[in-house]
Amino acid sequence: MNIFFEGRWPQQERFEQYVGDVLNHFFKGKLKREIDIHLRLVRKQTDLGYCVGDRNEVTIEICRNHENHGGLIPINDLAKTLAHELVHAKQFIRGEINDRNYIYGKKDYKHASYRQQPWEHEAYMLEDFLHNLYWINRKYLDLTYEVFQ
Repeated sequence: MNIFFEGRWPQQERFEQYVGDVLNHFFKGKLKREIDIHLRLVRKQTDLGYCVGDRNEVTIEICRNHENHGGLIPINDLAKTLAHELVHAKQFIRGEINDRNYIYGKKDYKHASYRQQPWEHEAYMLEDFLHNLYWINRKYLDLTYEVFQ
């Protein structure tokens, strides 16, 4: 996997390790194809986070400053939002979702509300777990495998 950070990330080395840990959680370094993941920290956007991609390339944008959330987003909240978007990256890479339709499994979710979409259920379900494990409690883990060779 090729990971590209764009923008001025606070504690960038910590975020780099975090992204590696979360991706290792999903893939255990077993991917046999080249995948590019672009992580952009943007000043302002409508959503706190956004992810789009396909099986070979994913782009994630994380908002650093959001009016509806009191301005500058705290680092812990950036990490939690990034965990949510990395779940979506996993879904794109594994072909579980794509950005052309709303099919998940064999069911069409075109008319489902945002919170009823199964890919959002999974992302919300895992964001706290991943954030707590790999951002908050990482110093207690013995992480011996690497996504990057």
